[in-house]
Amino acid sequence: MSPEIIEMIMKKVQDINALGVVQHQIGYSGEGDLRDVLIAGLLGGTMDAPKDLKERKESWVEWQRTKENSQRPSVLVHKINKETPPREMKGLIVDISGYRMVDETNKINPNKTRTVREWNFFDGTQEVYSRIPPRLFRGIFIWSEGESEWGRKATREKVGGVVTTMLDVFKDRANLLLPIYDLVGNLLWPKQMSYEEVKKFVAERDKNAGTEETNFGTAN
Repeated sequence: MSPEIIEMIMKKVQDINALGVVQHQIGYSGEGDLRDVLIAGLLGGTMDAPKDLKERKESWVEWQRTKENSQRPSVLVHKINKETPPREMKGLIVDISGYRMVDETNKINPNKTRTVREWNFFDGTQEVYSRIPPRLFRGIFIWSEGESEWGRKATREKVGGVVTTMLDVFKDRANLLLPIYDLVGNLLWPKQMSYEEVKKFVAERDKNAGTEETNFGTAN
């Protein structure tokens, strides 16, 4: 990849443990595999949703059109769980900051307004009542296999598989390529950084961006 594309991806790098960062674990809502999600976005649904991507998209549109708000397909997002996730788990960090928070009695039409409902009985879990498109994805995380020679090799292979999928799906849309992390927050791709290095990089980058904006705003 060109240095320009790498720089573009690095602009998306963030502290994935920061307040407000949420993720969705792929494969637990009938949305298909990583490739399907990168193509169609997060549609929400159930484990008995159609396996074919085209049929699943058609089914989602029909549900959005005909069902009551409380029955519409939804996507669950929550803070990253580092406890005992499946080793084959992949997750997407998503940006829902532009979605409107409502309670379950609100009658807002999700077709017109992206809405989110808080689940108070789950720690930090939120339910999104509309599709989350790929342009709102901010990163991918995977389970790291550890620091042994075998573990590092296995992790590299996982990262390579994710990168191959992204490069194929986004071959004409490099702006949608995403940084890849492990569950701790270490950056695995397009560069390798420890979690502490990521936090330092993000702080310095954002500080410089703020300085540039201030200088621009005060320029004659």
